[in-house]
Amino acid sequence: MPRPWSSLIRTWNFKHVLVPQKGCFSSISHLKTLISVNSIRDNVSKFVVRSRTTDPFLNLAIEDHLLKTSDPNTHILFTYVNRPCVVIGRNQNPWLETNLAALKDGVPAATVEDECSRQEVLLVRRRSGGGTVFHDEGNLNYSFIVPNDKAFNRDKHAEMVVQAIQGMSLAAISPHLTKGIRVNERHDIVMPARTESGLALDEQQTVKVSGSAYKLTRGRALHHGTLLFSSPNLKSIGRYLRSPTRQFIDAKGVESVRSPVGNLSFSSELSIRTALKDEIEKSIAAIFEERYPHGKANISMVGESDIEGHAAIHAGIGELKSQEWRFLQTPAFTFTNQQLPGESFKPGTQPTSLPTSTKVVLKAKHGMIIESHISLSENQDVADAEARQARAVIQNKKLHEIKNWQQVFVGMDRWTHPSTGSLVAWLSDMFPATPG
Repeated sequence: MPRPWSSLIRTWNFKHVLVPQKGCFSSISHLKTLISVNSIRDNVSKFVVRSRTTDPFLNLAIEDHLLKTSDPNTHILFTYVNRPCVVIGRNQNPWLETNLAALKDGVPAATVEDECSRQEVLLVRRRSGGGTVFHDEGNLNYSFIVPNDKAFNRDKHAEMVVQAIQGMSLAAISPHLTKGIRVNERHDIVMPARTESGLALDEQQTVKVSGSAYKLTRGRALHHGTLLFSSPNLKSIGRYLRSPTRQFIDAKGVESVRSPVGNLSFSSELSIRTALKDEIEKSIAAIFEERYPHGKANISMVGESDIEGHAAIHAGIGELKSQEWRFLQTPAFTFTNQQLPGESFKPGTQPTSLPTSTKVVLKAKHGMIIESHISLSENQDVADAEARQARAVIQNKKLHEIKNWQQVFVGMDRWTHPSTGSLVAWLSDMFPATPG
């Protein structure tokens, strides 16, 4: 029988990684200098960096800084945990990949008393490709930044993470629970689906516990991944990623592949989740140390206070937070409730509150409406007049800046149709006010 979690909270003996006295750093500003200038001279070519912040914009900005400024011969492991957020890939569509209204509602409150302090789920667009993922305090993010050479492949570091998990001795992640954990053909880490008591449902039925994305530059390769070790919001992930707009969008860009997800383990107690996270971080770092044996790793912690005055990282944070980056980076797409002539895309069924004559077509490029037709009338002449008036208001409008669809139709003498209110409500559901 597994030992109680209280007995598992202990100090991990980090015997595989020796921290060198010479050249150690505690600040990200020192990190840039050390990796870029002194790493070869001081015979330090490996770095393990652990973040103290849960700000996803800061963590991604630090990661990008490490990728861009580090010596091309160094190997870096960067680990961090983010507050609740949904992270989309560089070339993805936030209206297609996420439920923006659900993000704004935030994570479920633990108690009724906590309801007033619900935490909004942030929308983040990363700089690498790949699909959409959910982060919270029960998800560990790992980033390997290594030379972009023949030794790099997309499974290598995921297999290192699997090895780290299998090598842990905690009862909560015992060999019984991790039996069958592996890297699949999509470079994801999966394990057999199990009941809450740990019994396998079916060895062929798997859940994803880790997904990966990559960014390759001249001389450098970034592999970053998620690891759901004990997310308290696992049952809510589908709500955040299930877009009501999806069935009406014909989009370019990269679309996420949907997969059932699961936790490695679970505890509702924050202290236990924190202890488990620390154990996994250290185990991954130990494998990283073994697999890249050239010298001892330089170990560092980094947080918000360490980047004060660091212009490049602050600029990166500003870009990641900007509405321009999060929404105007979106590839071209068409929102429509009708199959358009010459197009193969077949939209879903519109609400029964709208008349069958309803026609809505919004073509957007970089998040901006470049072509549109919105009408309700069965009479073609009236419908054309409705469409012209709507077009005059929304042409070249940025979709994320439309906060109130009711205002789009205010003062339009042609828009006297009794179903106008239903159309406004539907468009508001499809394109809600955007989250922070």
